[in-house]
Amino acid sequence: MKYLLSFLLLLLLSYPCLKSGIAFAQAQSAAQAPAPTPQPAKAVPAPASSAAQPKNKNPFLRAIDYLFGGPSPSTLNRAPTPENFFGGPGPSSPPPALSPYDAAAVMTQVNRANDTVKAVRERDEKCSECELNKRVQSTGNDRATEIVRKFNAKEANMEGDLIPPIKDENTSGIRSAMCGSRTGGYEVCIFNGEVVPGRFKFSSGNIEKTSREWNFHFENKARQDLGFTILDSKNGVVSTTKESHFMIFPRHNLPNIRIEGKNQIVTLPNGETIIYDVSSKKITGGVFSEDKVYRGEGVLIRADQTGDDGRFAKKGNTMATITKKGKTCSVPKKELWPDQSQSSALHFKYANDVEFDKYLKKRCKFGL
Repeated sequence: MKYLLSFLLLLLLSYPCLKSGIAFAQAQSAAQAPAPTPQPAKAVPAPASSAAQPKNKNPFLRAIDYLFGGPSPSTLNRAPTPENFFGGPGPSSPPPALSPYDAAAVMTQVNRANDTVKAVRERDEKCSECELNKRVQSTGNDRATEIVRKFNAKEANMEGDLIPPIKDENTSGIRSAMCGSRTGGYEVCIFNGEVVPGRFKFSSGNIEKTSREWNFHFENKARQDLGFTILDSKNGVVSTTKESHFMIFPRHNLPNIRIEGKNQIVTLPNGETIIYDVSSKKITGGVFSEDKVYRGEGVLIRADQTGDDGRFAKKGNTMATITKKGKTCSVPKKELWPDQSQSSALHFKYANDVEFDKYLKKRCKFGL
């Protein structure tokens, strides 16, 4: 009896809310329903009396009728659902089925998207240059030379063809490089972050038992810093190493190296050549000599320094020499390489030959 009274009390409290919700649903349905079409009048049966209610009706529901003066929950249509409460289809309504045509169209779009993703993935996975760069970046120095040596990508400027610069300005800062040997006794170097060579070099000894190294620069295939450097050192001591930096004009092509029998031929940016013995790396011909004298037709810049990059203006060596067919002009290094900070990449001031020609005519009274 105690539980029955508690349950009746709960229904007593909740019934007004339920009744309000039902009234609201009925009002919404009535507002959204289309205007009825006039129909012929029909006889309406009289409402059934209480005596007509089913005799087997639950006594508890009859008590609810008595308490609230209205129909018991058993006579309600149903509890409000999203379908009749908000005037639209609810979760219980099944989604409309796709027609065969729509389903085929959807599958076509899905297949196209999958094909595109597959193509992009295959392109990225087969990018040998990207793979080389990734492997060089992720390996230590002990394996870097091996990786570069085994890399078989075409090196256009290493095959004898004269390749023009692809741009004027070189915007890269100081970067490390990985170098690997090539047939003929020279090395090719790839700068950090690149996948194509930006320098080649080789070494030789001279009569004074000094180790000499030649470096030919073409970083980013840019015209601005095309040139070569000679380093002469005894016992590999940096502080006593003598470095000479050279630039030759006009700059028509990237430096190039090729092997022809016993000759190693290096083509300079102005098209002239230096010929070396392929074994000893001694100069045997061309426009340059072992004593660093240039005998060509172009304009040559030379900058020297001991224990540092030849382009630095310090230690009392602040001038560079410009020559052309016996004419000589000395200029401050800062006019050619303005950024003289220790962290500088020492980019040449004149990225193209037109600008440099104007400078020459004004400063040295001769042009390219």
